[in-house]
Amino acid sequence: MKLPPKPATLRKYGMSAEEWQDMWHDQGEICPVCGRSEALMVIDHEHVRNWKKMPPEQRKLYVRGIICSYDNQRIVGKGSSY
Repeated sequence: MKLPPKPATLRKYGMSAEEWQDMWHDQGEICPVCGRSEALMVIDHEHVRNWKKMPPEQRKLYVRGIICSYDNQRIVGKGSSY
């Protein structure tokens, strides 16, 4: 069982620990990009205008999934999507 991020991170994305666990379970408990499950996982979100100014409950609408930190930096962060 993968533990969710720290409460401050969850608040930033407008998610509860239960919502994070549900999302993790719904995507098969793996990174949807590379299929790994043992890596450090991060919350992936769509980069939209004024995201930082949005209230957390609105930010949650742009969460795409949970991916490994490697793919977040090297694959998705370069403009690819999954």
